[in-house]
Amino acid sequence: MVPFITGRCSGDRGKAETREEKCESPLMATASFAYANGDILPRRKPGEPLIPLIRGDVNYRSLEDGQYAVDLRAEGGYGPFALQVSDSQCHLDGGTREIVEGMGSLRMSIAEHAEIDACFGSLDISGDGQPAAFAWGVPVLIHPYKRPYGVEFRPVFSNRLTDLDIAAFAHYHAVSVKAGYRAQYKDETSFAGPYLGVTARY
Repeated sequence: MVPFITGRCSGDRGKAETREEKCESPLMATASFAYANGDILPRRKPGEPLIPLIRGDVNYRSLEDGQYAVDLRAEGGYGPFALQVSDSQCHLDGGTREIVEGMGSLRMSIAEHAEIDACFGSLDISGDGQPAAFAWGVPVLIHPYKRPYGVEFRPVFSNRLTDLDIAAFAHYHAVSVKAGYRAQYKDETSFAGPYLGVTARY
């Protein structure tokens, strides 16, 4: 708990008439004390899992009947604003189905342990003859500060497809390995299965 500080002044009291006196306001004095004692949250550093400058993900997802999908994701931004693109190549018996999501994100940090984003953009599915649809999502990322683990849940909704992705992470510096489950489905169409992946960020 930060004690109340009334403010501090520096300068020669006897020469106040001839020398400019430098005073620190109560608010700045309190902030300085809090920062010196670690009461203010630390700044984000390059490579941390939350609110990165850039991030890339590659996943290999196992689908039913021996089919598989390769998921690629890229994110870039500064502070609360970011752009992200996700490309899922689903290799099926009858060919390849591609699902592309492009969104803008408002990233909000909760203390130093978690992040919640508000994402809006579009979702497109190749080969179904329909135009891209509006999509939105609210990802929740929990990565305890200076701990080598974390978890993320990334839901995306549209009238073309629902995409649910949950994963557990193990961190080593700016790289993470992850294991998760992703389900992309609409009515009777489903591309769902467990996956393994790697993430790099700066």
